[in-house]
Amino acid sequence: MSNRREPSTTPRRAEASALADWLEAEGTERPEAADAAFFRLFAALPMLSPPAEFAERVLAALPSPVPRPLRGRSLLAACFLLLGLGAGFLPAVLRVVGSVTSLSGLVEGFSGAVVSLARWSAEAVDLWQIASGVGAGGAALLETPPIAIALMLSMLISAVALRKLAVLIANERSWSHVASTL
Repeated sequence: MSNRREPSTTPRRAEASALADWLEAEGTERPEAADAAFFRLFAALPMLSPPAEFAERVLAALPSPVPRPLRGRSLLAACFLLLGLGAGFLPAVLRVVGSVTSLSGLVEGFSGAVVSLARWSAEAVDLWQIASGVGAGGAALLETPPIAIALMLSMLISAVALRKLAVLIANERSWSHVASTL
C-alpha cells in the first residue's frame, strides 16, 4: 500500500469560481476580461509534483554510463599530433609575421615555409622506408607455415575471448538486471 495522496478530482471553491468567471468572460466575448480570468484560473490550480523518491527510482533504473577511453585517447593523440605539426611551422610563421613590413619579407617567409615543408616531407619518406622494411621483414616471416599457423590460432583464441566478453557485458547491462533493483 502506498502512502501517496491521490489528487482530488472535485474542484475547490476558488477553482470553481475562477473557472466560472473565465467561461462567463469567454461567453460575452470580452477578450481582456477572459484573459485575466484565465490567468486567475491557472493561479488557483494546485501545484502538482511527483513524490521525492520518484527521482531516486528513475536514476536507479538508468544504466550506468560506460566510459569510452578509446575515444578520449584518440582525441588526445590527435591534439598532440596537430600541436606537433603546428610547432614545426611556428618558426616560419613567426618569421613571416615579423618581416611583413615589405613584400620581400613576405616572399622570404613563404619560401622558408616551403623549405620547411620539403624537409618534413623528406623525413616522412625516410620513416616510410623504415616502416616498409619492417613490414617486408614481417611478411617474409609470416610466409613460413609454422608462424602462419601460430598466428591463426592466436587470432581464433582472441576472437573466442572477445565473443565471451561481449556476452558477459551484454548480460550485465540487460534490463532485467535494472528491474530487479526497483
